[in-house]
Amino acid sequence: MPLVQLLMNYMMRNMFPAQLHSALCQYHRTCRLNIWSFQSLSLDRPGLGRTQLSHDLPYGDPFEMDVLKLPGLRTLAINYSTKESSRPNSWIHHDEILPFVCMAPNLKHLIIRAADLLRSLNSLSFDLLRGFGPWEEILLRMANVVDLSHLRSLDMCVHTDPSMLSSAARLLKNLNRLYIHIQPWRRDQADFAADADDGGMIAAVCAFNPLQFLCLRGVRSVISLRQIFSQHGQSLKGLIIEASERARTFPARHDNGYKFPIFLDDGHLTQELADKPETDGIASCFRDAVINAAMDEKLAMGIWNIISSSQPPGRLKNLRITPFGSAFFSREEMHVLHHVSSSFLITRSGSYGDTVEIAEIGRMAWEVWREADIAEEGTLRLPHEVKEILNELWPLGPGQKKWGEMKWKSFPLQI
Repeated sequence: MPLVQLLMNYMMRNMFPAQLHSALCQYHRTCRLNIWSFQSLSLDRPGLGRTQLSHDLPYGDPFEMDVLKLPGLRTLAINYSTKESSRPNSWIHHDEILPFVCMAPNLKHLIIRAADLLRSLNSLSFDLLRGFGPWEEILLRMANVVDLSHLRSLDMCVHTDPSMLSSAARLLKNLNRLYIHIQPWRRDQADFAADADDGGMIAAVCAFNPLQFLCLRGVRSVISLRQIFSQHGQSLKGLIIEASERARTFPARHDNGYKFPIFLDDGHLTQELADKPETDGIASCFRDAVINAAMDEKLAMGIWNIISSSQPPGRLKNLRITPFGSAFFSREEMHVLHHVSSSFLITRSGSYGDTVEIAEIGRMAWEVWREADIAEEGTLRLPHEVKEILNELWPLGPGQKKWGEMKWKSFPLQI
């Protein structure tokens, strides 16, 4: 019998198998499908090429284009070519592939990676860890085949021309979440020492309708924040300020190590930023991160109690707590952060909602990731400064010799 509520998350490295597609078509037409591993669509027609530079698709499997017609396809990750070997200094666009992606009738979330589109999208992410492409140009090109007016979430950076993002902002009328790198990639590469933000990027962020959630990566100036808050401060419900990923590689740069003591009072910035980066740089950044990441059952319940106490009795039914942000740290630091940052699911049950249960989630996934990383990259060797920070926060007890054996615990919740 068909499973009406079946949900499949596909995360294997190879292309989505044709046999699995056939099984879904025959037995589970209503299955909701999320394809998280990047697929390389190929038209296999002379002159149109593939959507990635390498012709060796993972495990030699082709992508079955009919998968795009599945009514249950909700999430899709694809490769998109932006360069070719014969013209390494120029951009290319295989626009022919976009109408085929648009065949997906109910696709809601699209993730595009440079190896580098559907009726209406809810969220669009450009995978930034594998390379930077002309995303602002691609975004405008997508507007020719996709209704962007219903897009609610956008995660991207700009390569060269912030004005293109400003133009796109006028099309994204219902966007409420924006994750954005403040420095254009071309300037970021050429000007490591600059301590000012790109004016075009600030104008582009301000060109969006008032946002509810905003993540700013690599912002350097309090003046920029004031300009952004003048447009979005009244509507903001959530704000994240991150150092750029490249700041981890170039610790002397001005977008690394900042402390942002920001408080919104009726949408206005009430406290200035420090004029200079923290002197202890990355070490200070990691120390703060590991303190904030340390999550145990006691702290999780403390967060639940604070949220539920400010709401009508019994209103809060479910709360998932998952620390994030470790991808901006080194491999060794990332392992430490994952080790102490447990995830929890807290639920209210019972006839009168008087029973609260808490359960740790995601531990098996973390263990699988850890074992796979060590198998591929080798044994972990923590830097001396990292060991010093861990020993300061959670000294090793009797009989404990390795950091993985330390008895860590969360720090008190600061309100």
